Amino acid sequence: MGITLLVNPDCPFSVTHLPSTSLYSLSCQVSHFLIHCLYLPPSLSDEECIQVLNDLPLSSNSSQTNTIFCGDFNARHRQILGDSLTSPRGHRVFDWANNLGLTCWNEQLAKGVPTYYTQHGNQIKKSIIDLFFSLTDELINPRMEVIQNSHMGSTHFPVSLSLLCAQTPIGQPNHPRLLWKLAKLQELPVRQLYQDLFAIKASPLLADLRDLVKYSIDLYKGRIDNSFTSTQDSSSSFSLDTDDLTVRLTALIHSCLDQVVGRQKPRLSSNAWYWTDNLQSLFDARENAHRQWRRATPGSIGKALLWKEYCRMYQSFTVKLKWQRRQSWNQFCEKLSSDLLEDTVAALSRMKKNRTRTPAFAHPQGPQVAANVMADHLQDIYAGDFLSPPHQRRSKTPRLPTGPNLTDSDVQYLEKKHPLV
Repeated sequence: MGITLLVNPDCPFSVTHLPSTSLYSLSCQVSHFLIHCLYLPPSLSDEECIQVLNDLPLSSNSSQTNTIFCGDFNARHRQILGDSLTSPRGHRVFDWANNLGLTCWNEQLAKGVPTYYTQHGNQIKKSIIDLFFSLTDELINPRMEVIQNSHMGSTHFPVSLSLLCAQTPIGQPNHPRLLWKLAKLQELPVRQLYQDLFAIKASPLLADLRDLVKYSIDLYKGRIDNSFTSTQDSSSSFSLDTDDLTVRLTALIHSCLDQVVGRQKPRLSSNAWYWTDNLQSLFDARENAHRQWRRATPGSIGKALLWKEYCRMYQSFTVKLKWQRRQSWNQFCEKLSSDLLEDTVAALSRMKKNRTRTPAFAHPQGPQVAANVMADHLQDIYAGDFLSPPHQRRSKTPRLPTGPNLTDSDVQYLEKKHPLV
């Protein structure tokens, strides 16, 4: 049991995963759509299912304009979905949908098309339990497809709901790092070529750097008079600064690396690490056998033979897949045991790092908006606007010298001894 969110690397819209406390739901935002993916197993009671649905928010921020509920509801309805029967959970789920004014896209686009099947001998039972709902019916060119000719090792048919998005796609950010084939520099001829090319191209930069250093030293020692500085052109080397030299040096290094070793494209996500061309061939053969069986005439001998062929191809692919995974894992373990200790430690560190989730700030409108919001937040924090004003000390008045402490009896004594005339 579980729900997995798979995002195409070429998806032009921002995808933000939203936290969820339920084990039966996974929420995310794609563009301005809030999407709740659900799996409500048959073991859950109807009351628990409705409680899970009621706990899902209809909106989480102002950038969302529509909400989609999709997944395996295990709810059947004869009149609405065109199923063969109506289950008790079906009554409860569609009452919940009607109360919220949801639109069921199975009813609108694929009524009567089964999404689940079971086979016991020659008897095949079908039902419609994988559903799509939306808060409003304002979807642009919606299209729903139940892919019955593809088998993925499940009794559920893959179901897709596609639509057009009115929001402009966010430009894909460039790869954060420039990569070169630096391993070539370990070869002595290549490294010598890089050093020679860098020395030739760095001559003008080195001359400017020397002039700038000399100018800075003279300026520091006070040896530059007004007549000397007035004769210098504004575009001379003395007008250079360290930032300009840094930019030129970086561009020089990049140019030399491009000419000597060449750039390396960033590695994108691909198939599993154990996937091979042989596995791909067996997978294609299995899918082809499944399509032929689906298209055969029902009840014919040919359909039975095609089913037998499909079972054989399915078994061959499954056995080969398990063997390839074990073989690849054993090779990886042997490589770790035979490599140097520092290489083994580095490999294990990478595995641990890749399996550790690091907190990251995201924004529904994309990574650029998230970076701008975080930059504004940090600017407000470090600007000191939230600090309490400094305590104003009161100016101290000079203290008057204290005289003797006289009491009334002392005053009377002094008046008697020194009477006033």
